[in-house]
Amino acid sequence: MFTQVPYHKSLRIAMDLKKKLVDEEKVNIDQEQMLKHLFEIMKKSGYGGKYTRRYEMIIRMYNQRVPLIILISGTGLIGKSTLAVRLSERLNLANILQTEIVYGLMVDHIQKFKPNQRIWYRDFGGDMETFFKEFKYECKIVKQGVSPDISKSLRDGKSIIIEGSHVALANFTELITNHNMAVVERQNNIKEQAKKKLGIKMSLIERLRLERKKKIKKNSQVQETQKEKEKEKEKEKEPDQEKEKEKEKGKIENQEIIKNEKEIGLEQEKENKKERVEKKKQEQKEIEKQKKNNKTENQERTDNEKQKEKESENEKEIEQEKEKENSSNLETSDESDDELEKEGERHSKKKYQILKKTFLERQQLPKDSKGVIIPILLTLHEDYHRSYVEDWVSCLENYDILKGCGDDLETQTNNLLKRYQIVQQILIDSCPSETEIVVIEPGEIESILNTLQSAILERIEIAANLGEF
Repeated sequence: MFTQVPYHKSLRIAMDLKKKLVDEEKVNIDQEQMLKHLFEIMKKSGYGGKYTRRYEMIIRMYNQRVPLIILISGTGLIGKSTLAVRLSERLNLANILQTEIVYGLMVDHIQKFKPNQRIWYRDFGGDMETFFKEFKYECKIVKQGVSPDISKSLRDGKSIIIEGSHVALANFTELITNHNMAVVERQNNIKEQAKKKLGIKMSLIERLRLERKKKIKKNSQVQETQKEKEKEKEKEKEPDQEKEKEKEKGKIENQEIIKNEKEIGLEQEKENKKERVEKKKQEQKEIEKQKKNNKTENQERTDNEKQKEKESENEKEIEQEKEKENSSNLETSDESDDELEKEGERHSKKKYQILKKTFLERQQLPKDSKGVIIPILLTLHEDYHRSYVEDWVSCLENYDILKGCGDDLETQTNNLLKRYQIVQQILIDSCPSETEIVVIEPGEIESILNTLQSAILERIEIAANLGEF
């Protein structure tokens, strides 16, 4: 399957080889002799030439433990995961790393990076620039989580497929250029050709500007409608205002009558107050006489109380001296406990620093190690993508996820598609020149897998011809 020989044909070749060895009674056989017999049968079956060369090349690659790292990038809901699984079956690769899983782990462990919802379903208020910035930030964080696996595969010589929408190939330029055996010089117009196939007429900056203009227009329309409503309300209020004026006149007349009545009442109150003040003065004089008599009695009592307080203070001083002696013994034990706690904190800090060092070392790519690194970008036309998004939305059980995309179902699907298409354009514009851009067409999975497999084999052949393995 790796050499692009069909599955049923490869089984037939294996059966014919077994039959030939049994008929010739060759139980113990060298690797070279077995390959000779295999290539003879392959030529008879019509799979000689390039297929035999590929077989030799792949065996040499496995024997020398040359790692094959396939980076599959692309926007959401285009079938990356299914294609990655089918491709791994063809290439006989067991390791597939999905960035969705890495994203989930990073959300759980990093305290600063804890978004409430996935970036596709978040409410950005129609501001695509903030969406663009958030997506780039998430890609950088996911790259930190993926890089230890890449460095491990380069060290150990293990092959791996890394796929997901957070695989921004621009973040892997160092890996693709410095650690790649298969150096490919691509034409500059590959991105433009892909954009033509996908029907992308505007650049990302122009698209964001257009979105900004639309947002400004919407805001201005909303403001105009609000002003018109306010004017209509003012017109409705005009007849009511005349009635209110008449009511206010009546209120003023009533207030004047009430004022006159109050003035008469105030004069009477002043006379009553004078009589009350005189009575209070007489009462205060009598109270002062009683206080003088009581003071002499209180002084005698206070002298006795002071003597008792002095005696109690002397007793307290004796008790405090005893407590100080006991506390001095306790302080020595507390100091030893504090020292132990400080030692524990130092030990935990050292442990944290060691863990941080190891994590950073794992992220760093080994200098001398190289592998066959193939960046692939999967793309899909907007019309086909719309049907995929609509199918996915129709299968949803809980529509509350899409609240950030809009109020009704139609706007939600449109906004979701817009976000997916913007991410696709970001990935196309930022991908390095070595990227293999593949335009997906629905219903042609086998042909897509064939193109991907042939591209991978082409890169391996380039590395082999350069004498890397």
